[in-house]
Amino acid sequence: MSFLLVGLGAGLGALCRYLVTQIISFVYKGIFPLATFIVNMVGSYAMAAYLLQKPDETQLLLVVIGFFGGLTTFSTFSLESFKLLKQKELYTFIYYISMSYVVGVLLATIVHVL
Repeated sequence: MSFLLVGLGAGLGALCRYLVTQIISFVYKGIFPLATFIVNMVGSYAMAAYLLQKPDETQLLLVVIGFFGGLTTFSTFSLESFKLLKQKELYTFIYYISMSYVVGVLLATIVHVL
């Protein structure tokens, strides 16, 4: 049963990530990987906030591991970072890496402070 919960959550999270990517790509044409940045930052904040609610095991599997795992993406973050380096977009690369880590940790921390 746990495999099904994680799989269902991950599928829904991946679909949400895809929709956000499509919407952002339609509106924003810049070099900065905005769609991945947004889903990862929303995921950082939302996961931390959700964990404060002390979810039961079913919720943990479906929402935290499944949905937020499917929504956020380290592999795309890594690939986009590599592409920026390959395109010699050093400042954008540094900004993307820095902002992703700093803002991600800051958002997860804010949940615990508020």
